[in-house]
Amino acid sequence: MSHKLYVATGEKTVDLTPIVGNISLSSDMDTLGQQLTFEVAYSDVAQLFPKNPCDLGHLVMLTNGHDELYRGIIVTEDRNGREAIAYTSLDAAFYLNQSTVVYQFNRTVAANATEAIRKVCRDFGVPIGGILPLSPVIKKIYLQETPADIIRDIISQSEKKLGIKIRMEMRAGKLYVEKQSDLEVSGTFTATISEPQRRRTIEEMRNSIQIVLQGENDSYTVKAKAKDTALIERYGLLQHTETIEASDIAKARQVASVRLKELGRVFEDNSVRLLGNDAVRAGRIVALQEPMTGLTGRWLIRGVHHSITSAGHIMDVRLGVLP
Repeated sequence: MSHKLYVATGEKTVDLTPIVGNISLSSDMDTLGQQLTFEVAYSDVAQLFPKNPCDLGHLVMLTNGHDELYRGIIVTEDRNGREAIAYTSLDAAFYLNQSTVVYQFNRTVAANATEAIRKVCRDFGVPIGGILPLSPVIKKIYLQETPADIIRDIISQSEKKLGIKIRMEMRAGKLYVEKQSDLEVSGTFTATISEPQRRRTIEEMRNSIQIVLQGENDSYTVKAKAKDTALIERYGLLQHTETIEASDIAKARQVASVRLKELGRVFEDNSVRLLGNDAVRAGRIVALQEPMTGLTGRWLIRGVHHSITSAGHIMDVRLGVLP
């Protein structure tokens, strides 16, 4: 197969491809980072298979030609008698998900969003490939939260204030924070679609938004409203209320508009099986043409599971509606 899997033992880099069976590469929007699992053929008779070079903590890399698709650390080994040895690896985001920390971005130690993300990554040794310039100033104290959750919150604050959708992902061992609109997979998938499933719901829809400021004695003042009259007439009133800080009052109208765009829609949870494409990963955008279920147009990739074997490369993709 064109995909190759390597392990770096500290002393040398070994091509695992000849002794590896199934390779699975997964990503999900609810999780920062990717997970790669693979199986190594095993026998206690040395003549049958080469010595297994893999161990916990070793670095593994998945490539396709000159492109590096994944780089991560082996975190789990599973042995079951004389069967193949199964390994699970996670990319560098593993370190951002495992620890709990305290960060104080307050009046005396404030930082814009880009600087705040850089500081968190620097403290945990996560290399940065590129971060979108994010101007919002972060003034918040984080107590016993994971670095990954802190970065997510910083991005969420930036999305509200800037009115754009932002995606973070690891590539070749480095963190990238970019506009989601810039992460579209080229081309349109048509003939390769199989097992399409589509689920539509209005349970999460909110077609009326109000932004309020909390005052003294638990009083509240509405600072901005936004609503979709057509959606209200069709589905009934479904309202979302959100508080805002005094320093952000000037942007209350924009926050309401952004929230309405995000929540004022029919939500979907769809899935398809496709021939593998290395560029497909959670958080990116893909175009489909599937007339039977109506899955035609541009969709948000909520999660993907790549299965790579000697027989070929397929992927199971979960899709949602673009906000």
